[in-house]
Amino acid sequence: ARGVFGWLRDPSWVRQAATFTLFPVLLAGVARELVLAGYRRSTAAVAVGILLCFVRLGGHALVNVTDFPFAAALLATALVLPRKLREVALAQERGDPRSVFLDSLLASVWATVPFLVRPPMLLPVALLGLGFVFLAWRGRGRSSRLLWGPVAALPVVFLVLTAALWPVVWSQGLAAYPRAFQIFRDFPWQGPVRAFEETWSSLALPWFYPWIWLPVGMNLAGFAGFLLGLRGWSLRGRDPGPGPFRLAHWLPLWFGCSALLVLILRPVLYDEDRHVFFLVLPLLVWSALGWERFSERARRAAAAVLLVSAAVSYGGWGRYSYVYKSPLIVDRSADRFMGDYWGVCVPALVRELPRWVPVGAEVVVLGPTGAARLQAERLFAAESGRYRVLSRPTGQGPFWAIATNRMGLLESLKADVSAGRSRLVHTIPMPPGDAACGLFQYGDGLKAPAAQNAQ
Repeated sequence: ARGVFGWLRDPSWVRQAATFTLFPVLLAGVARELVLAGYRRSTAAVAVGILLCFVRLGGHALVNVTDFPFAAALLATALVLPRKLREVALAQERGDPRSVFLDSLLASVWATVPFLVRPPMLLPVALLGLGFVFLAWRGRGRSSRLLWGPVAALPVVFLVLTAALWPVVWSQGLAAYPRAFQIFRDFPWQGPVRAFEETWSSLALPWFYPWIWLPVGMNLAGFAGFLLGLRGWSLRGRDPGPGPFRLAHWLPLWFGCSALLVLILRPVLYDEDRHVFFLVLPLLVWSALGWERFSERARRAAAAVLLVSAAVSYGGWGRYSYVYKSPLIVDRSADRFMGDYWGVCVPALVRELPRWVPVGAEVVVLGPTGAARLQAERLFAAESGRYRVLSRPTGQGPFWAIATNRMGLLESLKADVSAGRSRLVHTIPMPPGDAACGLFQYGDGLKAPAAQNAQ
């Protein structure tokens, strides 16, 4: 990433740029894999359109350097592995041990990538191993023996790659592997989670929580395309792909296994849907494959509508696309959900501080201060100390407080305004018309914000 985006200089910008660039690369890769699997280009275009119309996905590609790369890596792996298995099966039929070895080795490397991006994701390794076993069982004589080598080599390739590329192993040794599962199972984050005006603890979410986000995060055209694609599977039509491991069968298997793991393990989830992208993306692509059974004209028209509607959605929501809410849910008010929970409005508000805040003033950020500090350093580097960005007031004079609308924090601070303890100076809006964050002025000797006292 530094080699391509080194001109940005700031490491955080480099990481953001690399993550966002991954989005068009992923879309191009999806289209390529579908065409290689035997699907028409127009079907591949519909798949790209449906993924683009999952507006929250594109929004997270802009701001989320952790969950989006993982979801992208897992979707790419879900599409590449069946192709590699088909290549192994063809080499097996030809009795070509060299091709069996090379293709199975590449498949093993691909299957390890999601684990390297986010341990302990072993689903691709497990499904690839089952694929090798199936081919070995299906074959006869020497053809069958060709596959037992890849079956035995898969865990070796996994261990070698993770030992070489996973830094945790370097310090913890083999204990890193069980510890990764323990952290996944008992992840320590605890806090409130809100959706549709209901609030739960992240440790006691209802079973349906991962499944409610698709109609929220997709625009109307995308959700309609998704439903019509599912309907397409009930129509008569061709089922592309030679032999076993067709995408038409593989993607539902992948989705079903992922869904079962989520239902059984009940991982800690928070911040709305950002942890479950990996779960829904294969389902979206599979629904797009159902469009293969519609006419060419219908597919082209659908692709055009999807691409245009996606452009309109991203244009309207901008940096807030990661918390996009579809008109399908009618009331899209931020306080019904978690709001701008990552505070992407904060850099925009810091840019406007010179209009409202005097030089040298205390600026208290109610929440993580990293984004505000970075933005202040970038914008006011030539004026060292122009603002003191703090996590809590020093109590030595007036200060200004920045609050986002995460979990209704902004609204709670308005109680200080009503009580005469502060003044709302400025707000940054977000679609569909809510205030994403606000700047409050607190006078000399007045109390700290009520929300800050509660922390």
